[in-house]
Amino acid sequence: MPTRRAIMQSISAALGVGALGGASMVGGATGKTPSSVGQSMRLRPGDVVGLIEPASASDDPFDLQLVEETVRALGLVPKR
Repeated sequence: MPTRRAIMQSISAALGVGALGGASMVGGATGKTPSSVGQSMRLRPGDVVGLIEPASASDDPFDLQLVEETVRALGLVPKR
């Protein structure tokens, strides 16, 4: 049975994502590179994480505040 990683790699290859340089975005502005293609860097305390609301977003600001507090509790810095 193929793993999730193998399935995602075959989809990426079929779409030509690797040829477009998608792996170069993994390191971001830090310039860090993963140990192998298709593997992203681990999040570390103090890393900034972007918060994105889906199309079915809640009108209640408490929901977003709860998510921000949870992200902070994990040692990350939320960014809207």
